Amino acid sequence: MIGVILLFASHTSSLVAGEMASDDFAVALQTLDASGGSASSELYRLTASSLSQGSPVGDSAFSEGFSVVGGLLSPPDVDGEGVRDFLDNCLFDPNERQRDTNRDGFGNLCDADLNNDGSINSADIPLFRRAFSSTPESPRWNPDADFNGDDIVDIQDFLILRMALNTTPGPSGRAP
Repeated sequence: MIGVILLFASHTSSLVAGEMASDDFAVALQTLDASGGSASSELYRLTASSLSQGSPVGDSAFSEGFSVVGGLLSPPDVDGEGVRDFLDNCLFDPNERQRDTNRDGFGNLCDADLNNDGSINSADIPLFRRAFSSTPESPRWNPDADFNGDDIVDIQDFLILRMALNTTPGPSGRAP
């Protein structure tokens, strides 16, 4: 099992990747690790004891308006396909094979942006139309237009394109 140490914080301020901050505190998450550690300032002190592998929640610390919980947890897999979100190229659409034929970090299933301009719009429709009813043996074959990965660009792929119109590719755990 791959374990990842996660710290969850609740506070009224916004969270920034890698650290928590507000007007009256800042915590760099790397200061609290699996072997234990502490962080402090004039207004707070946080301490984490050693966390053991496999424990769902290893430790917690609370103060007025602020709480930190640490533990070893499995990384999430929102779409339930068996690929953890930080590696998943289509976060909300199960795509076990992780097909990304244009290698842009977005899986084909959630990337109907055939001209790769960052937007799924009317400019992608002629590219899809050109590949429609094609298979890998066809000279018109465009693997990027085979959104569902069944080796034929057909009505199922068109429905995926139609649902995605006027959106952007993704989201993806691999692409920015």
